[in-house]
Amino acid sequence: MSVFRHGRPHRRGGGRWLALVVYVLTAWTATDLAAPQGDDVFQGVACATEVRTQLAAWGADGEWWREADGPFGARVLRAPTGRVGVWVTLEVAPTGSVTASRIDPFETRRVSWMPGCEVEARDEATLLPDVVDGSVLTDADLETLIASGVSGAIYVWSPHMPLSVDGYGAIRVAAERLGAVLIPVLDPAADRRYAAAAARRAGLPDHALRPFRSVELTLRTMTVHAPTVLLFGDGRFVGPPLPGYREAEAYTAFMDRHLPR
Repeated sequence: MSVFRHGRPHRRGGGRWLALVVYVLTAWTATDLAAPQGDDVFQGVACATEVRTQLAAWGADGEWWREADGPFGARVLRAPTGRVGVWVTLEVAPTGSVTASRIDPFETRRVSWMPGCEVEARDEATLLPDVVDGSVLTDADLETLIASGVSGAIYVWSPHMPLSVDGYGAIRVAAERLGAVLIPVLDPAADRRYAAAAARRAGLPDHALRPFRSVELTLRTMTVHAPTVLLFGDGRFVGPPLPGYREAEAYTAFMDRHLPR
Protein backbone atom coordinates (compact mmCIF):
# COMPACT_ATOMS: atom_id res chain seq x y z
CA MET A 1 0.00 0.00 0.00
CA SER A 2 1.32 3.43 -0.90
CA VAL A 3 0.82 6.49 1.24
CA PHE A 4 1.87 10.07 0.69
CA ARG A 5 4.62 11.78 2.59
CA HIS A 6 5.58 15.37 1.78
CA GLY A 7 3.57 15.06 -1.43
CA ARG A 8 5.34 11.93 -2.79
CA PRO A 9 4.17 8.30 -2.86
CA HIS A 10 5.84 6.32 -0.13
CA ARG A 11 5.74 2.64 0.71
CA ARG A 12 5.57 1.51 4.29
CA GLY A 13 8.82 0.44 5.86
CA GLY A 14 9.65 -1.37 9.10
CA GLY A 15 11.87 1.44 10.36
CA ARG A 16 8.86 3.71 10.78
CA TRP A 17 7.85 1.97 14.04
CA LEU A 18 11.27 2.73 15.53
CA ALA A 19 10.93 6.34 14.46
CA LEU A 20 7.51 6.57 16.13
CA VAL A 21 8.83 5.07 19.37
CA VAL A 22 11.81 7.42 19.45
CA TYR A 23 9.50 10.40 18.89
CA VAL A 24 7.08 9.26 21.55
CA LEU A 25 9.77 8.58 24.14
CA THR A 26 11.25 12.01 23.50
CA ALA A 27 8.03 13.97 23.41
CA TRP A 28 6.15 12.21 26.19
CA THR A 29 8.80 11.81 28.89
CA ALA A 30 7.58 14.82 30.86
CA THR A 31 3.84 14.30 31.20
CA ASP A 32 1.21 16.18 33.12
CA LEU A 33 -1.43 13.55 33.87
CA ALA A 34 -4.06 16.17 34.69
CA ALA A 35 -6.72 15.91 32.00
CA PRO A 36 -8.05 19.29 30.76
CA GLN A 37 -11.79 19.27 30.38
CA GLY A 38 -14.13 20.59 27.69
CA ASP A 39 -13.21 23.85 26.03
CA ASP A 40 -9.85 24.01 27.86
CA VAL A 41 -8.51 21.66 25.19
CA PHE A 42 -9.45 24.08 22.40
CA GLN A 43 -8.27 27.28 24.06
CA GLY A 44 -6.45 29.36 21.49
CA VAL A 45 -7.51 27.12 18.60
CA ALA A 46 -8.61 29.37 15.75
CA CYS A 47 -10.25 26.56 13.76
CA ALA A 48 -11.93 24.90 16.73
CA THR A 49 -15.02 23.74 14.83
CA GLU A 50 -12.99 22.04 12.10
CA VAL A 51 -10.60 20.51 14.62
CA ARG A 52 -13.42 19.21 16.82
CA THR A 53 -15.07 17.58 13.80
CA GLN A 54 -11.87 15.84 12.75
CA LEU A 55 -11.05 14.62 16.27
CA ALA A 56 -14.60 13.33 16.71
CA ALA A 57 -14.31 11.41 13.44
CA TRP A 58 -11.13 9.81 14.78
CA GLY A 59 -12.88 8.82 18.01
CA ALA A 60 -11.23 11.07 20.61
CA ASP A 61 -13.09 10.31 23.84
CA GLY A 62 -12.42 13.55 25.77
CA GLU A 63 -9.77 12.17 28.16
CA TRP A 64 -7.06 14.68 27.25
CA TRP A 65 -3.56 14.51 28.74
CA ARG A 66 -1.37 17.62 28.61
CA GLU A 67 2.22 17.13 27.44
CA ALA A 68 5.35 19.16 27.87
CA ASP A 69 5.21 22.05 25.42
CA GLY A 70 6.52 21.26 21.97
CA PRO A 71 9.07 23.16 19.88
CA PHE A 72 8.68 26.93 19.88
CA GLY A 73 6.09 26.82 22.67
CA ALA A 74 3.41 24.74 20.99
CA ARG A 75 0.75 23.33 23.32
CA VAL A 76 0.58 19.55 22.93
CA LEU A 77 -2.14 17.18 24.15
CA ARG A 78 -3.07 13.57 23.53
CA ALA A 79 -6.19 11.46 24.03
CA PRO A 80 -7.18 7.80 23.69
CA THR A 81 -10.00 6.74 21.41
CA GLY A 82 -12.54 3.98 21.68
CA ARG A 83 -10.03 1.51 20.23
CA VAL A 84 -7.04 0.00 22.00
CA GLY A 85 -3.82 1.14 20.34
CA VAL A 86 -5.38 4.15 18.60
CA TRP A 87 -4.69 7.64 19.99
CA VAL A 88 -4.99 11.21 18.76
CA THR A 89 -2.76 14.17 19.46
CA LEU A 90 -3.32 17.89 19.13
CA GLU A 91 -0.57 20.47 18.68
CA VAL A 92 -1.49 24.15 18.87
CA ALA A 93 1.27 26.54 17.83
CA PRO A 94 1.53 30.12 19.15
CA THR A 95 1.13 31.28 15.54
CA GLY A 96 -2.39 29.83 15.48
CA SER A 97 -1.67 26.83 13.26
CA VAL A 98 -3.01 23.49 14.46
CA THR A 99 -2.03 19.88 13.74
CA ALA A 100 -4.15 16.89 14.70
CA SER A 101 -2.73 13.37 14.40
CA ARG A 102 -4.18 9.88 14.63
CA ILE A 103 -1.65 7.25 15.71
CA ASP A 104 -2.16 3.50 15.47
CA PRO A 105 0.29 0.56 15.25
CA PHE A 106 0.47 0.88 11.47
CA GLU A 107 0.46 4.54 10.56
CA THR A 108 0.16 8.14 11.67
CA ARG A 109 -2.38 10.34 9.90
CA ARG A 110 -2.05 14.09 10.21
CA VAL A 111 -4.25 17.01 9.32
CA SER A 112 -2.90 20.55 9.64
CA TRP A 113 -4.79 23.83 9.60
CA MET A 114 -3.09 27.12 8.86
CA PRO A 115 -4.20 30.26 10.79
CA GLY A 116 -6.80 30.99 8.11
CA CYS A 117 -8.16 27.42 8.48
CA GLU A 118 -6.71 26.27 5.16
CA VAL A 119 -6.20 22.51 5.38
CA GLU A 120 -2.99 20.66 4.62
CA ALA A 121 -3.41 16.89 5.05
CA ARG A 122 -0.85 14.09 4.81
CA ASP A 123 -0.46 10.44 5.77
CA GLU A 124 2.82 9.09 7.14
CA ALA A 125 3.49 5.36 7.36
CA THR A 126 4.73 3.92 10.65
CA LEU A 127 4.56 0.21 9.94
CA LEU A 128 4.51 -2.20 12.84
CA PRO A 129 4.59 -5.67 11.30
CA ASP A 130 2.04 -8.10 12.66
CA VAL A 131 3.40 -10.26 15.47
CA VAL A 132 1.61 -13.57 15.82
CA ASP A 133 4.14 -15.71 17.68
CA GLY A 134 3.48 -14.29 21.16
CA SER A 135 7.06 -13.06 21.56
CA VAL A 136 5.88 -9.52 22.37
CA LEU A 137 2.72 -8.03 23.87
CA THR A 138 0.92 -6.12 21.13
CA ASP A 139 -2.07 -3.82 20.92
CA ALA A 140 -4.05 -6.73 19.49
CA ASP A 141 -3.25 -8.75 22.63
CA LEU A 142 -4.35 -5.84 24.81
CA GLU A 143 -7.57 -5.44 22.85
CA THR A 144 -8.40 -9.11 23.49
CA LEU A 145 -7.53 -8.71 27.17
CA ILE A 146 -9.70 -5.63 27.64
CA ALA A 147 -12.60 -7.19 25.75
CA SER A 148 -12.55 -10.19 28.10
CA GLY A 149 -13.79 -7.99 30.95
CA VAL A 150 -11.34 -9.39 33.51
CA SER A 151 -9.68 -7.11 36.08
CA GLY A 152 -6.01 -6.89 36.82
CA ALA A 153 -2.71 -5.08 36.41
CA ILE A 154 0.02 -4.75 33.81
CA TYR A 155 3.40 -4.55 35.51
CA VAL A 156 6.38 -3.19 33.56
CA TRP A 157 9.77 -4.16 34.96
CA SER A 158 13.39 -3.83 33.91
CA PRO A 159 16.54 -5.62 35.11
CA HIS A 160 18.28 -2.24 34.98
CA MET A 161 15.96 -1.00 37.75
CA PRO A 162 16.51 -3.47 40.64
CA LEU A 163 13.50 -2.31 42.64
CA SER A 164 11.27 -3.24 39.73
CA VAL A 165 12.62 -6.80 39.96
CA ASP A 166 11.89 -6.86 43.70
CA GLY A 167 8.49 -5.26 43.14
CA TYR A 168 7.20 -8.20 41.13
CA GLY A 169 6.89 -10.30 44.26
CA ALA A 170 5.03 -7.51 46.02
CA ILE A 171 2.48 -6.94 43.29
CA ARG A 172 2.03 -10.68 42.80
CA VAL A 173 0.97 -10.93 46.45
CA ALA A 174 -1.46 -8.03 45.96
CA ALA A 175 -2.98 -9.59 42.84
CA GLU A 176 -3.43 -12.95 44.57
CA ARG A 177 -5.14 -11.30 47.53
CA LEU A 178 -7.65 -9.59 45.26
CA GLY A 179 -8.08 -12.39 42.75
CA ALA A 180 -6.82 -10.08 39.99
CA VAL A 181 -4.96 -10.99 36.82
CA LEU A 182 -1.29 -9.96 36.79
CA ILE A 183 0.55 -9.45 33.51
CA PRO A 184 4.27 -8.76 33.94
CA VAL A 185 5.97 -7.37 30.82
CA LEU A 186 9.56 -6.42 30.18
CA ASP A 187 10.59 -2.86 29.37
CA PRO A 188 11.21 -3.01 25.59
CA ALA A 189 14.45 -1.05 26.03
CA ALA A 190 15.92 -3.64 28.43
CA ASP A 191 18.76 -5.96 27.50
CA ARG A 192 17.11 -9.34 26.91
CA ARG A 193 20.05 -11.50 28.06
CA TYR A 194 20.52 -9.51 31.24
CA ALA A 195 16.78 -9.65 31.85
CA ALA A 196 16.76 -13.44 31.55
CA ALA A 197 19.56 -13.74 34.09
CA ALA A 198 17.87 -11.31 36.50
CA ALA A 199 14.55 -13.13 36.15
CA ARG A 200 16.14 -16.49 36.96
CA ARG A 201 17.82 -15.12 40.08
CA ALA A 202 14.62 -13.44 41.30
CA GLY A 203 12.26 -16.28 40.40
CA LEU A 204 10.20 -14.33 37.86
CA PRO A 205 8.17 -16.55 35.53
CA ASP A 206 9.25 -17.10 31.95
CA HIS A 207 6.33 -15.09 30.57
CA ALA A 208 7.67 -12.02 32.43
CA LEU A 209 10.42 -11.87 29.80
CA ARG A 210 7.95 -10.86 27.09
CA PRO A 211 8.43 -7.18 26.17
CA PHE A 212 5.66 -5.03 24.75
CA ARG A 213 5.39 -3.31 21.40
CA SER A 214 2.27 -1.24 21.86
CA VAL A 215 1.08 2.23 20.98
CA GLU A 216 -1.40 2.02 23.86
CA LEU A 217 1.17 1.29 26.55
CA THR A 218 3.72 3.69 25.12
CA LEU A 219 1.28 6.59 25.06
CA ARG A 220 0.12 5.69 28.56
CA THR A 221 3.73 6.44 29.61
CA MET A 222 4.59 2.84 30.44
CA THR A 223 8.10 3.31 29.02
CA VAL A 224 9.01 6.22 31.29
CA HIS A 225 9.87 4.28 34.46
CA ALA A 226 10.18 0.76 35.81
CA PRO A 227 8.28 -0.42 37.65
CA THR A 228 5.02 1.05 36.43
CA VAL A 229 1.57 -0.43 36.99
CA LEU A 230 -1.48 0.09 34.79
CA LEU A 231 -4.83 -1.28 35.94
CA PHE A 232 -7.63 -2.58 33.74
CA GLY A 233 -11.12 -3.94 34.26
CA ASP A 234 -14.71 -3.72 33.11
CA GLY A 235 -13.58 -3.43 29.50
CA ARG A 236 -11.28 -0.43 29.95
CA PHE A 237 -8.00 0.83 31.33
CA VAL A 238 -8.36 2.37 34.77
CA GLY A 239 -6.84 5.73 35.61
CA PRO A 240 -3.30 6.94 35.04
CA PRO A 241 -0.39 4.53 35.51
CA LEU A 242 1.35 4.23 38.87
CA PRO A 243 5.16 4.49 38.62
CA GLY A 244 7.57 3.45 41.34
CA TYR A 245 8.18 0.58 43.73
CA ARG A 246 5.60 -0.23 46.42
CA GLU A 247 5.34 -2.85 49.15
CA ALA A 248 2.61 -5.49 48.89
CA GLU A 249 0.29 -3.63 51.27
CA ALA A 250 0.49 -0.45 49.21
CA TYR A 251 -0.12 -2.29 45.93
CA THR A 252 -3.06 -4.09 47.51
CA ALA A 253 -4.59 -0.81 48.69
CA PHE A 254 -4.06 0.84 45.30
CA MET A 255 -5.61 -2.02 43.36
CA ASP A 256 -8.46 -2.49 45.81
CA ARG A 257 -9.33 1.20 45.58
CA HIS A 258 -9.27 1.50 41.78
CA LEU A 259 -10.16 -1.84 40.21
CA PRO A 260 -13.79 -2.06 39.08
CA ARG A 261 -15.98 -4.30 41.20
